[in-house]
Amino acid sequence: MLTGEQGALTMMPMFLLDQKIDATEVSFWTGIICQGISIGGSVLGGWLVTCFKYVACYLCFNSLLIIYARITCTK
Repeated sequence: MLTGEQGALTMMPMFLLDQKIDATEVSFWTGIICQGISIGGSVLGGWLVTCFKYVACYLCFNSLLIIYARITCTK
């Protein structure tokens, strides 16, 4: 099962090639631009955690609880 970034990295290039977009342009967008956005998101996330560490920890902990509840309820 593909999820999130893994799905985007594997499926999006094939979709763009099917739409007759040049392979070099697809490589540029899925390689350089996506990596830049990924690094930017990591930097932003790190900054948010340092500025709002208690809020971030609370949100992360609650998100993990929700994910755990969904996993255990579906089995």
